[in-house]
Amino acid sequence: MQSYSRYLTVILALIQGIGLTYTYQNMYVEANMLYYIASVVTLVCGSTFVMWLAEQITAKGIGNGSSMVIFINIVSGLPMGAASLYYMISGSGAMGAVKVAAILVLLLIVLAFIVCVNRGERRLPVQYSSKMVGRKQASGRNTTMPIKVNTSGVISIIFAISLLQFPQQIGNFIQNKGEVFTKVIEVLNMTHPIGACLYVLLIIFFTYFYTSIVINPNEIAMNMKKNGGFIPGIRPGQPTSAYITRVVSRITLVGAICYAILAMVPVALQWISK
Repeated sequence: MQSYSRYLTVILALIQGIGLTYTYQNMYVEANMLYYIASVVTLVCGSTFVMWLAEQITAKGIGNGSSMVIFINIVSGLPMGAASLYYMISGSGAMGAVKVAAILVLLLIVLAFIVCVNRGERRLPVQYSSKMVGRKQASGRNTTMPIKVNTSGVISIIFAISLLQFPQQIGNFIQNKGEVFTKVIEVLNMTHPIGACLYVLLIIFFTYFYTSIVINPNEIAMNMKKNGGFIPGIRPGQPTSAYITRVVSRITLVGAICYAILAMVPVALQWISK
């Protein structure tokens, strides 16, 4: 699967590199075939290097490599953001200072909310009965099975943004888009009410979709039964699987709503600033 992921990454980088090169060529320069080849090869090699770098970060145990690369990209924009806040204070006086203070307070609230959601989990009690191991009897033990609220992480938000922006990316290759296609792109913009509603629905959908891939209640219940474990008050086997499915479905709904609220904060700020 890791090899397939690498090959797919190179293929997607090639497609995106061709699209970006074509877009920039139409916007800025008149270029020949050598320009296309050099640009596409550079973009694909850069993407491959970033993929390799992310894998090395993961292998060294520093953390999730892809998330670290994304985090570094976000942090690199902090100086520009700080400069914007400074210009807002210096240019608007007291009113600008109030706006900056409100933005900072909002950021702290959002940060605290993200931490709470990320650390949130539902712990299912699991009890293992005593069994014979060789000539010795292993005593039973009580433990918990944690189910995280943010099982899908930011994957659902990334998928939702990518799907909404796909028509806009296609429109970059079309010079005469037409009135209907232009209207579709405008409606699918996240700042548009319809686009915002679709954005929320897609986040909820992809949260459930990714969670269903990561968590398999049938497999969990089967492994638990093989090892002599059970959830108190729930029979082993299919009833345990149904119970885990119900719990995962409910906690995923909470996580999806939390993700949707976090994703809508920048959109709401754009609405307010208009």
